Amino acid sequence: MNKIFLLIKRYPLVLAGALLLCTTITCWYLFGLYKDTNIFYVSVVVYLLCVFLLVIGAAKYQDFKIRTAILLSAASLLLVLAMSDFYLLTFSYDTSGPGGENVITHRRWYNKFVHNNEYGFWERPLASFENPGKRKNEVVIAVVGDSFVWAQGVKGKNHRLTEQLEKLLNAVPGGKKVTVLNFGKGGADTLQEMQVINEFVSRVHPDIVLLGYLSNDIDSDSFITYSADYTHTGEKLSTLSPTLNLIYWRLIGPAKYRHIGLKYMQGLVARYNDPGTFQKHMDNLQNLFKDVEEMGAQPIFVLMPFPHMWKMFPKETRDDIYSRLKRAVAEAGVPIIDLSYMEGKYSLEEFQVNPFDGHPNEKMNEEFAATIYRWLENHAKFADMLKKKNNAE
Repeated sequence: MNKIFLLIKRYPLVLAGALLLCTTITCWYLFGLYKDTNIFYVSVVVYLLCVFLLVIGAAKYQDFKIRTAILLSAASLLLVLAMSDFYLLTFSYDTSGPGGENVITHRRWYNKFVHNNEYGFWERPLASFENPGKRKNEVVIAVVGDSFVWAQGVKGKNHRLTEQLEKLLNAVPGGKKVTVLNFGKGGADTLQEMQVINEFVSRVHPDIVLLGYLSNDIDSDSFITYSADYTHTGEKLSTLSPTLNLIYWRLIGPAKYRHIGLKYMQGLVARYNDPGTFQKHMDNLQNLFKDVEEMGAQPIFVLMPFPHMWKMFPKETRDDIYSRLKRAVAEAGVPIIDLSYMEGKYSLEEFQVNPFDGHPNEKMNEEFAATIYRWLENHAKFADMLKKKNNAE
């Protein structure tokens, strides 16, 4: 023990530097490998130890005022970094639009709130729904979509539109028990959603399938060049500490990739305005609806609001694309629930989960559920499906 104290007294700055370097690199490497934010708590403890060593060093060199001042300043900065990292690791769950995989608070949100089932969906286990013969007086609604349905950024599964809708439907006295299952997948387009329906939704034998359609669901293969690569050196190095990561993704990252987002949105509109591409997309939607009907379920098209996209274009562009889209769906005989009115009802600040993530927040998910609930209750076919008693029970 005495040897340790002697070592600290003789070489405080060498020990501080070595500890700081080794711990930072180790935590950075392990986060990249496992995406586990808790590893950074180790660096917080080491920062505090290094503060102690720097203070010891300042006392050792107290006859050299400039060197002492530098060491105490470094100790103060390291203390602030430790406190900042601890706060971010303990209290911050802010998600991010771009580069979410490399945003530590985003990953912390994912680790805290997202718990996937056996098929990789943020939903309860599905085994009990795979045998429809065991269901008594129960209606199953499957909701398919991308990250807006998946509900990126909401602070808990219970805040999602699917859980809110299930709660509203089961609050009605009498009638059947209703289960609403979430099959959302971040970044999924219509073709990928069709795969989800055929491979996974079909397993639970739903009575109703709600397709949560976002304006970026038109298949995106032809403008893949607009996608961003968030694995560059800057993004990777930003994960050296939660505080550095926060500064990078708040000040540098968004500005760096803003032009890519603009090109991406322009590419989407170009796809809608190309007659051949639009028709192919409508054919894909028709096939999706047909797959749902062939499994014995009723498809319903839910047009989700996407205010961050449409703020870039004239209202006429948005209205034209929406009207053509809804007309084609109506001609296929599929009911439509239009939630796009929310684009004009709420500002971006009111709509999004935080200033750096444009996904709908808890309040918006609640309104999604309430609007869908009212629509189902006001349409006789679906109201009857949800309330009618099972005579065979």
